[in-house]
Amino acid sequence: MDAFQRWALFATASAVALVANWVALRQVDKSPDPAPDGGWRDLLRPVSVPLFGIAFVFGITSSIYISFAADHFSQRGLPGLPDGTTPAMVFILYGIFGLAGLVTGRARNLVGLLWLLRLLLVTGALSLAFTTLLAGSWPGLVLSAGLQGVNVMMLSAILAFWSERLFPDLPSLSFTTVLLAMAAGSVAGPVLAGIGSDTLSTAAMFLGASALPLATAAILPARMVQERPKAPGQPGMAQSVTEH
Repeated sequence: MDAFQRWALFATASAVALVANWVALRQVDKSPDPAPDGGWRDLLRPVSVPLFGIAFVFGITSSIYISFAADHFSQRGLPGLPDGTTPAMVFILYGIFGLAGLVTGRARNLVGLLWLLRLLLVTGALSLAFTTLLAGSWPGLVLSAGLQGVNVMMLSAILAFWSERLFPDLPSLSFTTVLLAMAAGSVAGPVLAGIGSDTLSTAAMFLGASALPLATAAILPARMVQERPKAPGQPGMAQSVTEH
């Protein structure tokens, strides 16, 4: 089966899944409560910038890792691992360490949303950096794939509950916007990474990609990171998560 046939197979499967879900969900009863009047306009607030900005950065970095890391490790090889099995090992470790997503809520309660976001952005940056700095070694593979698994699963959980808590009247619309920001990053990431690899080198591309989440963690505005909307009659901005 060539590349086009595989693409056609997955495209057909996606279309079938779309139709099946449409049939299954079209009879779902709508909420009896009227939808908020603002709609999309209600999402355009300064407080939403960190949410959607991190989703965009997350889409870039995670798509770069998925698209390039396994192949990079495979090219460098690993001692004691048969040829052709390195990509599988990358994603096995990715999945095992991704189970950390189950404790996202406890981690948020322990250190707060702001510091958990910063820690995960640094985690994602280290994962990308280790992909090239420690390539060809088992510690490099375990650290890179493991940290990426932790980053992806915990940050995905955060974006889900963060958007719902920040916009409780628009849970579906707010999370859809988060997914659109992630999708935009997922499209831009591999394109920019491919250009960087061809123009400079794969190592420079991974290091450059790692700088993006580091910069995001550094400039993340504490006063704007909150997960509750402004209460009626409350002056100023909603309570910052750093106060919890």
